[in-house]
Amino acid sequence: KHAGARARAVVTIAKRENTLEISVTDDGRGHAAVDGGGHGLRGIQERVDVFGGQFTAGPRRGGGFTVEVSLPLETKWQGVAPLAPDCKPVAAS
Repeated sequence: KHAGARARAVVTIAKRENTLEISVTDDGRGHAAVDGGGHGLRGIQERVDVFGGQFTAGPRRGGGFTVEVSLPLETKWQGVAPLAPDCKPVAAS
């Protein structure tokens, strides 16, 4: 969204021994293009904090932007159902 229409992004997801690593890197306009009016990066940080993970985000040297998240595979939430028992997944329309 903030990178621009011609930007390319690379998404990497890797399972390590004790963590799930997620990286999103683009070659777009970088941090200077972000107006600060949203809650995207702050929202990611808050969600990562809940699960005891690590979060970094920032401009790349030479242009673009990188967001990196590391989440522990075992957390205090281990075994907690992701949905309430009476909830049913809804197919995308």
